[in-house]
Amino acid sequence: MKYLSAFLVLSLLLLTGCTKESKGDAIIKKVELTKFEEGLVNLTTDHSFIFDLEINNDEITEMIGTVDYYENGKLVRQVCKMSSGIQQENIDDTIRVAFIQQPVNENEDKWLISTMTDDGQTSGSFKNNIDGKERMKFGSTSEGVIEGPLIIGESKVIGAISYFVNGSSTFSIKTKEDIKRATDYEQVYLLSVELK
Repeated sequence: MKYLSAFLVLSLLLLTGCTKESKGDAIIKKVELTKFEEGLVNLTTDHSFIFDLEINNDEITEMIGTVDYYENGKLVRQVCKMSSGIQQENIDDTIRVAFIQQPVNENEDKWLISTMTDDGQTSGSFKNNIDGKERMKFGSTSEGVIEGPLIIGESKVIGAISYFVNGSSTFSIKTKEDIKRATDYEQVYLLSVELK
């Protein structure tokens, strides 16, 4: 009986550990926007990435959103990086995060990153000089938010926007090879999230 009890306790501990690991410290989930919300987003941009962040680990204190810019497979610069504190009282709430690219003129666009909870929001606005590259000649595509678990301290690509002259692009970014394939276009923006 003593061995059976020890076996049951060990099994439960292993099961709990595996469940926590498969869920990650947080999970990114796609958002179902209302028609009204969809209309507002479409009014401001062609490319937006909006998702819910469900926190599974009480030790998380910060979310960092980053947008990196690539040309023909090479990282050119970091367009923006924004940190949002995650308050202990919001850990159990769903946290909504938005990355929005807004065209300003033919030489500039603007990126908005926002983190929203029931208590308010944190937002950052970042200008991006596109060096006079005529995007009107390009096709463009963006994939919806890539769902899945996040681990503290690991940066995860959650979306991408590609501008290209010929071809088309689809994204399933999980490895370094996937990043190389996804950025091998004339202009590409990779969006990533990291938890601290």
